[in-house]
This record gives sequence, C-alpha cells and structure tokens, in this order.
Amino acid sequence: MTAQEARCETMWRSLPNIVQSRIRQSVEHGIFLITFYKSVSPDAFVGIKPTLFKLETLGYKTEYCEVDLEDVNVPYDITKDTKLIIMW
Repeated sequence: MTAQEARCETMWRSLPNIVQSRIRQSVEHGIFLITFYKSVSPDAFVGIKPTLFKLETLGYKTEYCEVDLEDVNVPYDITKDTKLIIMW
C-alpha cells in the first residue's frame, strides 16, 4: 500500500459511520449524491469541518449551508435547518 492509499483509507475510515454507510448505499443503487439535514441526521454533522475537509480531499464535492424552512410546508416547529450535500 502506498502512502497515498494509506492516507485515503485513513480519511475514509475516520468519516462518521452514517456518512460512510449512506455513500455505500447510494453507490449500490446508482445514486450520485446524498443529502443530510441536521435535524434528521445529527450524527453526520459531528466534527463537520474535518469531515468536509476529508470528503473534499477524497474527491467528493460538498455543499454545506443553512436552509430556510419557512417557505416549505413541513410538519415541524423548526424554521431553519443545516443541510449537507455530498456528490461524486
């Protein structure tokens, strides 16, 4: 194993488990992106800055932003949420 391969493998294994499993599931179903919302999957947002760095270093594209839910008809009492999109 080269140093580059070891570095990539280490980065992959240090991603939150929910991120790893959702990427694997999406790949198995031929889907090229996943979306997380902090209100639904808070585990995906633990240590978000290092996670974003690792994903981008591994070649994934990411979008991380706050979204306004006031205009969306959701059955919750929240008006804002944080969204993470991971694409490949």
